[in-house]
Amino acid sequence: MKELMSPSESETACSDVILSTRHLRVAVLHQGLLRAIGPVSSLLAPGETSLEQAFLRIIGGDSSPSSL
Repeated sequence: MKELMSPSESETACSDVILSTRHLRVAVLHQGLLRAIGPVSSLLAPGETSLEQAFLRIIGGDSSPSSL
């Protein structure tokens, strides 16, 4: 399956969405698979302040401040 965006491009696109509005529905795609879908507010876990943090948690990446 062909990748539509690189991981960094999709993270940037997702971050732009969260800055503009929290009621949009977004999808988290990783390695060609749909990992999560829903309103931004439902994808953020308690304490998360960015969609980048949610993205990394959902795909199993490291979201510690030292790695961001």
